[in-house]
Amino acid sequence: MPLLLHLFHCNSLSSLETWPNLCLQFNLMAENLLIGDPPIIFNWRGSGSEILLESVRVRSSRSRSLPLAFALFVPLIYSYLSPLSIVDMECVVQGIIETQHVEALEILLQGLCGVQRERLRIHEICLKSGPHLGTVASEVRLLCDLEQAEPSWTVKHVGGAMRGAGAEQISVLVRSMVESKTSKNALRMFYTLGYKLDHELLRVGFSFNFHRGAQITVTVSSINKMLKLHATDEAVPVTPGIQMVEVTAPATAETYAEVASAVSSFCEYLAPLLHLSKPGISTGVVPTAAAAAASLMSDGGGTNL
Repeated sequence: MPLLLHLFHCNSLSSLETWPNLCLQFNLMAENLLIGDPPIIFNWRGSGSEILLESVRVRSSRSRSLPLAFALFVPLIYSYLSPLSIVDMECVVQGIIETQHVEALEILLQGLCGVQRERLRIHEICLKSGPHLGTVASEVRLLCDLEQAEPSWTVKHVGGAMRGAGAEQISVLVRSMVESKTSKNALRMFYTLGYKLDHELLRVGFSFNFHRGAQITVTVSSINKMLKLHATDEAVPVTPGIQMVEVTAPATAETYAEVASAVSSFCEYLAPLLHLSKPGISTGVVPTAAAAAASLMSDGGGTNL
């Protein structure tokens, strides 16, 4: 049977016109490399904001050529997703907070953001490419939003962090990022491409989305692991009593400096409760968290921290 993959993030005809070229490139490259015997041919159909990639199996006699053909296709997907995506970079910082202080943090965020929180329940599946897909490992995350009446899927590819003197001078991590809404059979599609399950998590908590110098998202969630494959109902906390706080903001190559500054400025307001830093740099809980939380809880956030 054909494999179908929907990508929902284009709404202009000019963008959609690039997809026939994408599939044409793949099919021609596969034909040349595999001497006229490509095991998979990709077709394209699109209208409005919907893109459909359809793989049609034409031969299976040369099974060893299949991963090689897909190895060609995966980089092409990324190269075309990047200019079509809403953003191609993001600024991010992370930190941790004790669960007993999360309510106080929510009160503080409510006052700072001026918007209602959104409940968060995300099933995250991390996939990594196999050795036959190239020497450089590729990682893809499939995110299923379980808070929706009909669970929705997003595919996300996080690239490398910005390096150099400029990156060292800012307090947030700036990295490339491509994401798109996708159909629920995306997992099957990536398995066919040769990706393997690395790990899966369940994030449960809440988020605030607001504009404060940049479009900022703050997520506060417990990280849970599955004891059985895809068994979200049986997930258990990875670190009981601790929750992760992440602040992200979309950016571009032209705006990342301003966005990073906006994120850093916002994080200063949270300093009494937690310390936020670049991912991978663990700073632990802050000693002032208990006192700050008690102050916030006593008057609902009216105290000037």
